[in-house]
Amino acid sequence: MPDAGGTIEARPARLAAVAVLGGLFISVGDHLFHVRTGILVHHWYPQWDGQTLVVLPMFVGAAAAMVLVARPLARTLPRPTPRAAVLAAALFFAAYAFTGWAGTDHPMACLLVLLTAFAVRLALALPAERRPTVIVGILIGLGGCLGEALVSKMGLFDYVHRDAIVPFWLFPLYLNGAAAVLAATKLSEAPAEQ
Repeated sequence: MPDAGGTIEARPARLAAVAVLGGLFISVGDHLFHVRTGILVHHWYPQWDGQTLVVLPMFVGAAAAMVLVARPLARTLPRPTPRAAVLAAALFFAAYAFTGWAGTDHPMACLLVLLTAFAVRLALALPAERRPTVIVGILIGLGGCLGEALVSKMGLFDYVHRDAIVPFWLFPLYLNGAAAVLAATKLSEAPAEQ
């Protein structure tokens, strides 16, 4: 049955597909921008090119959790165009890449640039997109930082530069992923029947 946002409930297969694609997307970012640049070091085996193989299933689970958290707010938004969804993902990937360049050697600059990028993104967003983006950003930021801190304390990996188990710039990195999470969430819903 359609809801007020003009969609029907996400089908489990769509949610699973978005979770797998999202987990793969985040795993590639982790590998390219954090493992290969020395931002973090994985300790568990087996590994591929320095990244433990349990990263992919963990990020698939994290992506599913992000989509489920974002669903109530995504329902208030219009379905994104393919261009808007790709742009949201590309901007997040650019933020991810930036952390690989600046995260260890310039952690405070990394924190400030990521916060500024998020503020600019909000300023350029449609007014209806701002509140959901901030709320989802905060929720996935808190969940992501706590989850990464827990998994790090379990011995899976360590960030080379840590402020409090994880670097302070990690939270605004998640903030910068909020628009992509909302777009993926909205795309995981089937369009309303006409």
